[in-house]
Amino acid sequence: MSLKLHDQQALQQFLADVPNPASSQVSGNRQSITFTGTASRLKSTFHIGLGNYLDEATGRRFFANDSAPALPKSVSTVVESVVGLDNHAVKHHAGRTKGEVDLDVEVVHALAAAADSYVYEAENSSAGELAMYQQIASDKKVSVVSISGGSCEASEHSSAAHAVDKAIASGTAEGISHFAAAGDDGATDCGRQDGSKRQAVDFPSSDPDVSGDAAKGSAYTVVSGGRTENA
Repeated sequence: MSLKLHDQQALQQFLADVPNPASSQVSGNRQSITFTGTASRLKSTFHIGLGNYLDEATGRRFFANDSAPALPKSVSTVVESVVGLDNHAVKHHAGRTKGEVDLDVEVVHALAAAADSYVYEAENSSAGELAMYQQIASDKKVSVVSISGGSCEASEHSSAAHAVDKAIASGTAEGISHFAAAGDDGATDCGRQDGSKRQAVDFPSSDPDVSGDAAKGSAYTVVSGGRTENA
């Protein structure tokens, strides 16, 4: 849950209604609370249905809520958004492979060998994405963030995008500069996720507090059992 103000008493009461309240974690910058619960209890708590679906464009199965979560009046004024009730939106790397992250780290070390580098990894989900940016802002260890992953902005749920925007803005207010890959698909960023050729941009490179880098990206070519990297 992404928070817009702090009412600890109301939030504690709300979390007490969720199974395994000990699982709740408050982000270091106190802008979000992460917790777990059984599907049945989450459906009851947020007044939603949860189901399994098939994305016909990609052939990928995913779970999702069938309506927007409804919050109790006691916390509706302090909670800005709820993230993590589905796993439909997933991030892709600019170079179409997880090796892109390793290549980015190598480039940073080559360009600024004396600089301290920190690598943040998170679950490939909306909840994982939010947790990562909250952690970066909370740690206050870096001044520049390079982001390899992204997804079609249109496929990013508005609540998740808004929560991530707030987390990035928190880091920006601390003096952190964010740079993100704009993707390898130009103005048709949704093509890789749903086959669409409509005009679309990549998120989070489209975020107002992020500088999109169209030059990021790499491709791997396998030649006679070996691997050639082209950045």
